Amino acid sequence: VRPVWISEPVGWVDTPVYDGAGLLPGHRVPGPAIVDESTTTLIVETGQVLRVTGAANYLISMQQPEGAR
Repeated sequence: VRPVWISEPVGWVDTPVYDGAGLLPGHRVPGPAIVDESTTTLIVETGQVLRVTGAANYLISMQQPEGAR
């Protein structure tokens, strides 16, 4: 976890940081979060979720509300 500047109204938020090498297919990471890779950094914003696909790619989408299909 490290503090990350989000925006003027929100300010600093203690944000989980993940090592991308440790994320395997099926992992889900809700935002806010940071995923560090050797050549890039991914930012998962509040309201988004990162999913590692079966092909080990990252897919970031909006989180579904509780009870939604």
